[in-house]
Order: sequence, then C-alpha cells, then structure tokens
Amino acid sequence: MDAQLYQQVLLAVQVSHSPLASASDRQAAYAFCEEFKSRSDCALYAVALYRNPGGGDALELHTRQHFALHVLEHHVLTRWSSLPAEEQKKMRLELVQLLLNEPQPDGADDPVFVKEKKVALLAQIAKRQFPQRWPELLPELLQVWQTGSPRQVELVLMILRSLAEDCLFPVVYQELEKQYAQYKNPSATSEQKNQSQRLIHAALDMLKEFLEWMPLERPVEPSTNLIMVAVLLLDDREFRVAGAECLEVYMTRGFGKDHRSLMLNCISQVIEKVDTLDLTTLEPDLEANLLFHKKLNEMLVTWGTCQLDALLMDGPGEQEMALLRVILMNLCRLFSHPSLILTEAQIILWLTVLKNKTILKQGEAYLADILQQLRQHGRI
Repeated sequence: MDAQLYQQVLLAVQVSHSPLASASDRQAAYAFCEEFKSRSDCALYAVALYRNPGGGDALELHTRQHFALHVLEHHVLTRWSSLPAEEQKKMRLELVQLLLNEPQPDGADDPVFVKEKKVALLAQIAKRQFPQRWPELLPELLQVWQTGSPRQVELVLMILRSLAEDCLFPVVYQELEKQYAQYKNPSATSEQKNQSQRLIHAALDMLKEFLEWMPLERPVEPSTNLIMVAVLLLDDREFRVAGAECLEVYMTRGFGKDHRSLMLNCISQVIEKVDTLDLTTLEPDLEANLLFHKKLNEMLVTWGTCQLDALLMDGPGEQEMALLRVILMNLCRLFSHPSLILTEAQIILWLTVLKNKTILKQGEAYLADILQQLRQHGRI
C-alpha cells in the first residue's frame, strides 16, 4: 500500500467536508475521491482507512470511516461479480470481522450514519452471497445476537431488517413465481399441485407481512412486482382471498404527496380487475364467494379511508376524478350485495364521500348514477 496515497485520501476527505476550504479546493477533493473509488485496489485502502482514520475530533473520524464504508460499498456494487470466489469469501470474512465482530472501547458508539452504512455494505454482500455461498449467514448473526455487546446486537437487528427487504423478500417472491408455475403446469401430479398450493399460501402470508413496512416502491418493482401478482390472483379461486388481503395491507400505507402517483397507479390496476369480477353471485359455493366479496369490500373501503385525501389533494384532474368514479361505482355494486355485512362496512366511507367538498364541486351529474344506485337499495 502506498503511504503517500493513503495520506492523500485522508486529506481529500478532510478538505471535502471542511467549511473552511474554498469551493475550488472542495471540488478538487471531491474529484480526487471519485477517482479513488474507481481504483481496483481501493478496498485495501478503505479497510485501512476504516481501521485507522487518523487524528481529529469524533465527527472527523466518523466522516472518514463513513467514506471508507462508502468506497467498500461501491467496490462491492461495481467489482464483486468479477472477483474470484475465493477472493469474495476472503473479503466477506474480513469485513464481517471488521464491522460486526471486532470489539470497540467501552462507551464508544457509532453515529447513525455510520451504522446505516455498515448495514448497507453487509446487505450488499449478503445479496450476492446468500444463501448459496453464505448459508451460515443467519446462524452467524444469531450467534452475535446471543453473545455480543448491546452495540453489536443493535447492528444485528438493523442488518436483519435490511436482509428481510433486500434478501428474503426477493427470494420468497421468486419461490412464489416458481411454485405458481408448477401449480398451473398441466403435467404436474396431484401431489405436486397440492404441495405447490401449500407453499404459495405460505409465501403469500409471509409477503403480506412485508407489505406493512417495506419501502413503498419495492413491491411494484419489475423484478418483485407483488402488487401486480396480487391483482392477477383476484381471478384465481384458490388464491383470490390472499391476493385481496395483500392489497388491503398495501392500501393502508401512507403514500402521501411524494408517492401519490404510485398509489394511483396501483388502485387503477386493482379497480380495472375488480370491474370485471362478479361481485354479487354467491352460489354454488356460498361460503367461499361471500368471504371473497367481504375481502374485496374491505380492501376498497380501506383504500377510501386511507387514500381518498391523497387522490383529492392539490386539485385532482379529470383523470383522477374519473378513476374515483369507477371506484365508487364498484363500491355501489358491493353496497347492494345480498349480505348486509358488506353494506354496513361502507356506511362511514359513504358519509365521508358525500360530504367531501371537492367531490361535490364536480356537479350533480358526477354523483347522479351513484346516488340512484344507493337509493335504489334503500340503504343510505
């Protein structure tokens, strides 16, 4: 390792974060740091920098360590696949020992931004190694959890949360796709179909739990589009209830202004499918059909309760109001359901809708058909 280059890296990180440095000096330091990240041997320097961040106050030390972790993460993202398997394993073992197992002085603790970077780095490695090349990952983490310091236990918990999103969710989703293909395979035996059926239900139950907390974008990404799968399953008698339950959980999330378009796209997919379904016929399988209709009703009522304000915010346009009208028309279909349980579940939502000033401003024609249907059944 070149000692002069090591000192240059230390200086560049310091200058890039110094409020006393000139704009030109900071820009030059940034450029140096970016160029340094592209070196094939940057990981060697980054590990050394993390272990020996030099002098200065605590913030300066943690800033240098954060940069070292950033370099290592970039190295994993850009060069990991080109490394030989033995070198990958060696690097993984070294970083796990460095970040998770090496003791710290009593009372020492990392700031949140350093902890999060540690987790991000280890998660990126896990995504590329678990489970095939790192089958002992979970036992290793549980061992640290049971025997480690409070600082180590906290880090393990953060890693497990990240792994659930980055590693387990994609793996379970892929298993869901695999088992559904097997379930639909005409040449599959009855035993194979039954086994796939059980695994699909188990996978959907697990994935439903992820929908409560994981980033909103994740379940609609092309590689793990669980929302689209749940919508398609509304047509499948065996899994339609599970699909509706997944969608209901997702509709409880706080999309807000930042993710409003995502919410609108999802409910558009949902209502396009619901619009094609028979929502009133109960025979011949009364119990199963009633359960499904109740789940659909709960999902749409949940959407209205949690997302109506988001749809109407900032003066919705014609497209949004047209979408809302289709949703309300489908709620009307369920409102007239033979089971009063579905009707009663909608009452509070309808009171909210029919008092909403933005909706009332659309004019009488907008609600005319809806009100006629509601009055026709004499339930509101």
